[in-house]
Amino acid sequence: MTITWRKYNLFTVSFFPEEFRPDLSILGSRSGRDADKVALTGLTPVETNGSVSFAQAELTFVCRKLYSHQFEKEKVPKDAANWIYSKGLPPHTMFIGEVIEAVERSRP
Repeated sequence: MTITWRKYNLFTVSFFPEEFRPDLSILGSRSGRDADKVALTGLTPVETNGSVSFAQAELTFVCRKLYSHQFEKEKVPKDAANWIYSKGLPPHTMFIGEVIEAVERSRP
């Protein structure tokens, strides 16, 4: 499942139990442009009030996008830029959002 963030006004910020750290590592270290990285994890995507979260998240903030800014590679410190952008990927985009809802899920 590839989601193009530019199309949507909402995004989520989710909090997970420690046991899901390996899955989150996969999501945080691979590009969704190259593969379905969610399929490489044990996480289950779920619709969360007009956006996407995961069934395993204990708490999810649903946020309305207020502003986004793409980093300029030239302004990122050289040692960080060399480490982060060594594979030719474009600079990251930062979002500022307003939390419009907090969703708690109880664990079985």
